[in-house]
Amino acid sequence: MTFQIGHQINKGRKRSIESRKRYSLSKMGSKNPMFGKHLSSETKLKLSNMSKGITKDVYYLHTSGVAKKRMKTMREKYYSNPEYIQKISETTKKNGNTPPIAFNRKWTDEQKIKFKKSMIGKKRPDITGERNKFWKGGITKMKGYKSFIQKRSEIRKKNNGGSHTFIQWQELKGKWNYMCLCCKKHEPEIILTEDHILPISKGGSDVISNIQPLCLSCNIRKNINIISYRSLLEYENI
Repeated sequence: MTFQIGHQINKGRKRSIESRKRYSLSKMGSKNPMFGKHLSSETKLKLSNMSKGITKDVYYLHTSGVAKKRMKTMREKYYSNPEYIQKISETTKKNGNTPPIAFNRKWTDEQKIKFKKSMIGKKRPDITGERNKFWKGGITKMKGYKSFIQKRSEIRKKNNGGSHTFIQWQELKGKWNYMCLCCKKHEPEIILTEDHILPISKGGSDVISNIQPLCLSCNIRKNINIISYRSLLEYENI
């Protein structure tokens, strides 16, 4: 991995005197990333050579000793060991896979032609939709799903406990005929939002029993007050 030093990137760029002073002041004292660090003479020489473009592997220089040993081991194991490369190649062929394009190797024209011929008449298995093991019934494309997931993520950070699914929220709206429990208006005249009967800020959980559908204006008006419109309507219907 090769990096370039700042002044090499800005080679030929002229700074004004004021610009130079501002840059110098911004790097003085504790603002300097090297403040309080003492480098060995060997490291100083490497940094000097690096600034001159002599050292190529800058990343390797700035890593710790343990990381250096690990990187060296990986290089020897994966890039400098032909036996290991041959073993991987044989394993992939045995499993019916194509040889790996890793290890800094490039396919020859003959290998490319051979691979193209081997793929003639073969079709990639269709794993879209219901065939996919992660299929959720298409709810990810339903209106409001993305905002619902984002809201759940924000609430989980409060560590109040409890959770509910998007399907449970849709079922709750359907139970009340897609009506705001406060103003009694229905969708699509209004857009229903989730309101926590016991607010999250007061220790309320995110379970479905603590959720009631309210339009945005009613939700804002309720604010952090503890009002259960669900209980009121259920009492009226008795």
